[in-house]
Amino acid sequence: MLGVFAEFETNLRRERQTEGIEAAKARGVYKGGKARIDPDAVRKLLAEGVKPAHVARQLGISRGTVYKFIPKPSVPPATS
Repeated sequence: MLGVFAEFETNLRRERQTEGIEAAKARGVYKGGKARIDPDAVRKLLAEGVKPAHVARQLGISRGTVYKFIPKPSVPPATS
């Protein structure tokens, strides 16, 4: 029974938070965080042949983030 009340309170809190964020966005106060990664810098270094681990180290980001900017080769659909 206590779990039901806890879940109900969590849902109420989430709704209030969402309403507050919407109101702040409408006022122009809530704009989100600053971009921390320069996608052009990542792509430029990769195009120059710098390895992803070195790009990550130079820009102070994770290797996984660098891999998000590497274009994936498109695979043509299999015909049979």
